[in-house]
Amino acid sequence: MNENTSLRAEQTSYPPLRTLADAVRYFIQSMDVDMLYNLLDDKITYQDFHRNEFLLKLERLMEDFKSHGDTFLNAVEGRCGDCYKEKTGYLFVGNNSKRYMNLLFDLEKGEITDLFECSNFKTQFKFRHLTQRVYVDPLNRNPFNRNSL
Repeated sequence: MNENTSLRAEQTSYPPLRTLADAVRYFIQSMDVDMLYNLLDDKITYQDFHRNEFLLKLERLMEDFKSHGDTFLNAVEGRCGDCYKEKTGYLFVGNNSKRYMNLLFDLEKGEITDLFECSNFKTQFKFRHLTQRVYVDPLNRNPFNRNSL
């Protein structure tokens, strides 16, 4: 196998990831915390947690998805339906358990400045078979959740 064939094979192992947000979405879907650790900036907070703490919480959540038989999280684009209507993000749904979580992606000039859960996340689809919402922060200390104030 020559170098060009090897490079093409390596490039096709991931879907086209044109932006940092695309890559973060993809690696959340793949439940790959190691790649998220490399992608997310350690100088900013995510949902008011330092990167490492946020990723630890996300890793625990991903282990929970896996313990319920999920091998992948399907992502459905949506947005906040209340406080942050300009923010978009994804509903992540376990491929087997149908458990779900959502994250808004706060972007500034194409860079991720925050990731956080939304208490009023909306998609253009109605889902009938979702089972249980799960949270990055199960103690619900989410500053962006009106119900926690």
